[in-house]
Amino acid sequence: VIGPVTEKTFTVMMPTGHFDAEITAATPAGSTVATDKKSASIVYGGSYTFTVTPDPGYDVAVYVNGAKLTATGNSYTVTSVTGPQRVEVVESAIPNYNVTFTVPLSGQTFTQSVTRGGNASKPGVDPEREGYTFAGWYTETEYKKENGTQFSFTTEKITEDTVLYGKLTPKTYKIQYNLNGASGTAPADQLKTHGLAVQLSTDVPTREGYTFLGWGTTATATAASYQPGDMYSVDGNITLY
Repeated sequence: VIGPVTEKTFTVMMPTGHFDAEITAATPAGSTVATDKKSASIVYGGSYTFTVTPDPGYDVAVYVNGAKLTATGNSYTVTSVTGPQRVEVVESAIPNYNVTFTVPLSGQTFTQSVTRGGNASKPGVDPEREGYTFAGWYTETEYKKENGTQFSFTTEKITEDTVLYGKLTPKTYKIQYNLNGASGTAPADQLKTHGLAVQLSTDVPTREGYTFLGWGTTATATAASYQPGDMYSVDGNITLY
């Protein structure tokens, strides 16, 4: 005598840890998911889907009966269930890396801790140095280039200890010449870089009946401050007369 066939089922239990694991679906009919989504009963040959969401600062690897599963987002699916099910979630803390900000021309240095794969935060205050303009943060390679590419705090991920260099560029000043009644064409404007001396124009203005004494710093100066070809080291815009 053959008795009635009882459909075979297998129990699936979700593990606990630094993550949230939930069973979201079970098929076919006859398979059931517990109200708290932490366990399910799967009929022979059926399938189930579950999610594993790691806590902040953690990575997870998911295994069923010793075989590692590949996630779609944070979702995993097991099909053709024909035996007992053992779900294992191996968790690991995501390491932090140091992002060191350094400004070679001012000596400023500070460090920021960033989770692997995260974004560094752009400092809220730009470095300052008298006579210089801040030109952004760069990796070492880009910092050394004349026209390097700035580090992107929105797109570049931190995957190792990183040093970012703050670039300070010297300001430039304009030296203008005013003939102040002399004839001819005034010498061309010159640019002076902060902290560096520049040679003044060697041109000598002329005016009939007058002797050129040199360049003064005001239109009414009675004595010259500079001679043609002198080295000029004052930082700031100026007009010479």
